Amino acid sequence: MKYKILNFAFCFLWYSAINAFGQTQSEDIIDIRGVIYISTFWSWIGYGILILLAILIIIALFIFIKRYRKKKIAQKTKKAFEIALEQIEKAKEFIDKGLSERFSVGVSEAVRFYIEKRFNIPAKSHTTQEFIRGIVKNTPEDIKDYIDDLQVFLNFCDLAKFACFELSLEQMQNMYKSAKNFVEKTRPIEN
Repeated sequence: MKYKILNFAFCFLWYSAINAFGQTQSEDIIDIRGVIYISTFWSWIGYGILILLAILIIIALFIFIKRYRKKKIAQKTKKAFEIALEQIEKAKEFIDKGLSERFSVGVSEAVRFYIEKRFNIPAKSHTTQEFIRGIVKNTPEDIKDYIDDLQVFLNFCDLAKFACFELSLEQMQNMYKSAKNFVEKTRPIEN
């Protein structure tokens, strides 16, 4: 029993002495370090492949953005008659397929777009009758000679679009020619 008391007293004094200096037992013991990973040849190859993939993705994005911007700039620099002629050519595909409604919608939109941009006359938001009346009131000199042909052309387009009138192959080819001729004859003269 004497040793137990001495042992208890020694432990108490030791604990008191450690606390007096501001140290605890947990600060005295330092934990082991984490595992150190040693790279192998194959892990370096994996890192290299990941880096190459990242570089290729960045290059692909750069090229895509550059092409997209060029296309946007090219579209902005195209003139109204060029865009209209392209749209008319796209609509020509529907002639051979016999899709008169799609053909007339495409050609009508192309001609209306051209008139709107070239002559500053609102065409897309008006019906054919309102549009023709607006042209007659505020007629630019370039379009005066084409009012009658334009009215016949747009009426045929309306028949196919709204009345489900089936245009013959010959009628669609005539509409195609008249739309193309109208755009080519009224386009601005370049110096």
